[in-house]
Amino acid sequence: MGNIIENEQFKTNLQQLLQNKKFKRTLKVIYKEKQGQLLGVQSCEIIDHFHTIRQRLDSGHRTLWDSFEHNCKIILDLEDRKRWFHQCKICSTKMEQEKGGLYCINCKQNTEYKLAFCLRAKIIDANSQDSYDAIMFEEASQYLSLNGKKISVKTFSNLNLNSQNTILEDANQQKSDIIHLLQLQHISKTDDFKIKKIMPQKTERQSQK
Repeated sequence: MGNIIENEQFKTNLQQLLQNKKFKRTLKVIYKEKQGQLLGVQSCEIIDHFHTIRQRLDSGHRTLWDSFEHNCKIILDLEDRKRWFHQCKICSTKMEQEKGGLYCINCKQNTEYKLAFCLRAKIIDANSQDSYDAIMFEEASQYLSLNGKKISVKTFSNLNLNSQNTILEDANQQKSDIIHLLQLQHISKTDDFKIKKIMPQKTERQSQK
């Protein structure tokens, strides 16, 4: 298996980590014990296991690009009126209104654009019931429906306010009690979350496989 590891402090710390219920062990940990001796470690990866979103935030994992999966409920915000925006087709940045038309501050030019959803919501941690502000972009077209079919942002934007509110209310009535597995991205600048993806729900038949 390799040379005996001589560093007693290393062995003690590693064994404590492997026994700690706050950590999730992976198959990358390869070790053997013989008469109390740790003979060798080929590779070791200790992954933080967070039971709640609050535990993740308190751990200091608050970077812009940090994304993770968590079980949450979704409640759409019916008060917010900024439900879509003009998005640059080149870099996906929100376009700014200027005299010459819509301008991309990232591309620094008047680029082509498309409409994109921008729905405000609350996500409810299924484990702690804590709530957090969130925003949903492209996943909104999968989440919302009109006459039983998913709705495009163009169709949604052409509806009057009452019709839009009806669609949001229907989504809350039908789905606010459903626990979704979400891929979330924490935005440290605004201290809210982006719903990057709503994972497909497993049916009972799929769960038994």
